[in-house]
Amino acid sequence: AKVTDCGFSIRVLNCLKNADVETIAQLVTFKPRDLKRFRNLGDTSFLEIETYLKSLNLELGMDISGLHEPDYKR
Repeated sequence: AKVTDCGFSIRVLNCLKNADVETIAQLVTFKPRDLKRFRNLGDTSFLEIETYLKSLNLELGMDISGLHEPDYKR
């Protein structure tokens, strides 16, 4: 899913855009300490991202190398 479709605040979206993060799959690969280094991403924005990911049973720092996007064409 694209981060622009997730209901994030404008501040979060701008931070992710500036860091060239376009999808949730890209986002979850960042460790919390790396995410906190994103320009203008403060504690409130970090908490917003973390809360959203938890609602999807995802977390920061995940290894998604063995996963693949669902194949909706079946």
